[in-house]
Amino acid sequence: MSEALFTLLADAVPSGVDVVVLGFEDDARAAMRAHSAPGTVLFVDRIADLPADTETLLAGPGWEAAFSETDERTFVERLARLAGQVRSGATMVVALDNPHSTARLLTATPRALASHDVDASAQDETRPASPRAFTEALRQVGFAAASIHSLFGTNERWCVLDEYALEAARTADSLSGLVASACSAVDRAPVLPAEQFTEALAAANALFTAADAFVAVVGGRGRSIYLGGAGQDVQWLDGSAADRRWVVGGSSDDPDRPSTVALAPTAHRLLLTAAAASDTGAFRDLATRLSQWVATSSSLDSRRDLTWRDVVVEGDTVSLTLGAPSGGHAVDPLPRDELLCRCWSHFVAAARIDQPELPWPDALTDDELVHLWLSMSGVGEERVRELVEGRARATTDDDGLWAARHAAAAATRRIAALEDEIAALQATLRLRDTEMAVRARAIRSLRGQVLSASKNRDLMAKANADIKGSAAFKLASQFRKAALITRPKLLVREVGKAADTRVRALRRAG
Repeated sequence: MSEALFTLLADAVPSGVDVVVLGFEDDARAAMRAHSAPGTVLFVDRIADLPADTETLLAGPGWEAAFSETDERTFVERLARLAGQVRSGATMVVALDNPHSTARLLTATPRALASHDVDASAQDETRPASPRAFTEALRQVGFAAASIHSLFGTNERWCVLDEYALEAARTADSLSGLVASACSAVDRAPVLPAEQFTEALAAANALFTAADAFVAVVGGRGRSIYLGGAGQDVQWLDGSAADRRWVVGGSSDDPDRPSTVALAPTAHRLLLTAAAASDTGAFRDLATRLSQWVATSSSLDSRRDLTWRDVVVEGDTVSLTLGAPSGGHAVDPLPRDELLCRCWSHFVAAARIDQPELPWPDALTDDELVHLWLSMSGVGEERVRELVEGRARATTDDDGLWAARHAAAAATRRIAALEDEIAALQATLRLRDTEMAVRARAIRSLRGQVLSASKNRDLMAKANADIKGSAAFKLASQFRKAALITRPKLLVREVGKAADTRVRALRRAG
């Protein structure tokens, strides 16, 4: 982050003044000597060596190490000690590392996420963790006015945003795209889609949490936004919350660079918003305007790739965002309808990641959606078929890298979804195991009751058979039958008839 810090210091610190520097390593000191304008530069390592009534003080990322031999233990106490060493109206720049940057989640590893708090700084409740808290800490030590800048990325690619820019990023997603580009400039592939990550932070007004460091400038002012990287010219934007367009400049003259840019939403966001709202009319109108701009804009000469994230729409004006990737340069200019096809190809892949509620059937494939959107853009049907057929045959390096990045992002989201499904299935199985255990206990109880009832039934049947076979039961049966006789004369007459009939039958037989 030294290049970003030095770029900010070049604007914030007056030139030709004597500067006292605290908290920089040897290599950073050498670079500072190379960047500094004519003037005396005094490097100190201990707070006791800091001269009183300092006119310009630069406290680098390691400035708190100078208090190792003092009694000041909290951040505010140390900041107050610094404030007491500078004169009224002096320029003071204070850097503060953000060891818990959310940008580290993009390339998260257990080792990278481990927090080894050697000096217990995280337990210091006075240590700022946001630009607003940093401003309040400065106000406590007597500095009512200060500008706070958030630094993102590495020397490979970096950007710096002040508080106005962080606020503007809530609606101008091109600014969160700058942060995403800086945060993804690492050796390891990000495990999360950087664009969606920073857009979510910006929408929650928490983009500052992805900063690697904060820099407070008292008695001076830097630009609102800086962009840079290895082998790149530094560009800057400057403006305030009330400005609709911000001034643009840079370290070198670029005839293609506009003098002002609008902090407006990108075409990518507007298209997704219209699609999610099922406003196909607005989607079609915007697609037509974008197609006309792609066909006629001179800023796209020699470009071989483009995404709608690189395009901002302000009213009737369509333009490239500041810091948009060049997209490569071709010896032969790429036909504009092919460039338009690549825009829609990138958009459909990004839409698969964002997963908005599209107003078209879910069964449509990527090629069918690109075909539909090219038709909305005003491209002829026969040419649309040719473009869609040739879409899969595009083999540029930029396309391959872009596709690999979003394929990895899609795979990450799919893995997360499958993990959620597995967790839900495991919870369901645990619930079913509990229910099955309850049912098994109930079945065992009922089986025991059935066996007991069956055994009792057999005993009762045997006892009943024994009773019926006894002489007492037979005698009781005779008594029961005799007790049923209510007309004895009729019984005797019937018995006599039966006996007479039997006797006659015996006589005839004899």
